[in-house]
Amino acid sequence: MPLLAVKTLGLGESGVGWLVATTGVGALAGSLTMASRRGLRRRGALMLMFLGGFSGALLLLSLSNWLAMAMVALLITGSMGVSYMALTNTIILELTPKELHGRVLSLMSFDRGLVPLGAILAGVLASSLGPQQGLMVMAIICLLLTVTRATMAPALRRLA
Repeated sequence: MPLLAVKTLGLGESGVGWLVATTGVGALAGSLTMASRRGLRRRGALMLMFLGGFSGALLLLSLSNWLAMAMVALLITGSMGVSYMALTNTIILELTPKELHGRVLSLMSFDRGLVPLGAILAGVLASSLGPQQGLMVMAIICLLLTVTRATMAPALRRLA
């Protein structure tokens, strides 16, 4: 985010804060939307759409040279990321016996420990390719993994 803000969008240090805050606003909107919904249908397909939307928004962000477009991409990224996690966690907890919920919740936190690994990959890509191209590679990887997940797990798409 700092490289994108400073090198690509020409923002100062406070620009990084504005970009992060924009992601937070999107995440808040996604959280409130998911919390207010009842009885979602085709949740597996919806989960894949959230992941695809997240990937597409990252791709849009990687192509952004204009602040407004970057902010729209970050709003979508924040919203789709939180919506995906909320729906995934809900489905996992619904399908898990109650006596295993504690264990499952601890495993759900595992992704937070993997964030630094993704940050290392993002940093390597940004330093070797540039911030926009590195982000584009990450977005394409995410999109390819989403398509792979959708095609190799057809039962997921049909999950009610």
